Amino acid sequence: MKISVHKSSVFEVLQILRKKKAQEIDQAEVERVFSHEDYLFEFGRYQGRLSREEMIRYFLNFEYLKSGQIENEDLCQHHCFWLDFYFHVDEYEDRICEFLENFNDEQIFAAYEQARKGFPEGYTIPECKVVFTCGIGRSFGYPYQNGIHFDVLRLMKEQEIMEDFQEIIAHELHHLIYNQNIHIETEDIEGYFLQCFAGEGLAIKFTNNAQGLLSKKMYEDLSSNIGLDKESIAYLNLELEQSFSELKGTIQKIHMGEIKTRDEVDTLICEYWLSLYHQEEPGGVEKLLAQPRLYTMGNEIWGTIFDVYGMDELYRIVNEPKECLEKFNHALWTIGKPEYCIE
Repeated sequence: MKISVHKSSVFEVLQILRKKKAQEIDQAEVERVFSHEDYLFEFGRYQGRLSREEMIRYFLNFEYLKSGQIENEDLCQHHCFWLDFYFHVDEYEDRICEFLENFNDEQIFAAYEQARKGFPEGYTIPECKVVFTCGIGRSFGYPYQNGIHFDVLRLMKEQEIMEDFQEIIAHELHHLIYNQNIHIETEDIEGYFLQCFAGEGLAIKFTNNAQGLLSKKMYEDLSSNIGLDKESIAYLNLELEQSFSELKGTIQKIHMGEIKTRDEVDTLICEYWLSLYHQEEPGGVEKLLAQPRLYTMGNEIWGTIFDVYGMDELYRIVNEPKECLEKFNHALWTIGKPEYCIE
């Protein structure tokens, strides 16, 4: 695998941030920085949720803004990281420089080998670019095209991320391998819906050693849920009954013809399974989770299929997801949990 590390935009942002603090900011220079190829990579990934023009306007004024004044949801959720960066730029610069100077290809190769253990032989990628920026949106890490991206602002702010960064790199590399080797179901709507859970579910199974209520953790000698937010995962595991009820309800709607298209499935996935909001109790204040329901339900479905059938059969089913429901139900009987079967 060919590796390239992209980090130059970080130093350019540091430079214009210092000018901003000295009130020597030049809008043309800000426009140039946010035209950097690494930021074009980011804007492309966000697919219109956040534009270059919005980011430029935000950067020119963000230190004066409160979260409630920011209309863009990605910028609003990320606002606290930019403020902390602005008010502690010296500390950030020292730590960012030390981190990026020490980051090397060996770390990526080690994470790649870890991610590869979550696939059958022959599942590979020819190249990977690793992009570091001062992030512009709510995602800390993600795969896109032939690369993976990480936000250095969150990396510096949240020390627990730094401690588990190897597993986090492996998680994103798992996505990259998955995306480049899996056939996306286009005809069977039930299969497409269930396949939507496979990418995240298997990534946390194989690279984060996720422990579900049905799905077993991959490595007994390692800690569970490495690189995941323990509080969020605990909450989602407790919410399993409600999540299964939602899953069963959607599959019933598909069988009854009430959900017919991939667009309808995509909307449902975004609004419920990828939502980070939850309530501690009915009528209570909404809080944010660090991981969405898609992660844990994906692990329960596809991780359980792996536990029972093994790696080769797992990925055969991932590529033929219309068989998923039958295989999952059989797996539930095998592990003694038939009460979770889906008709």
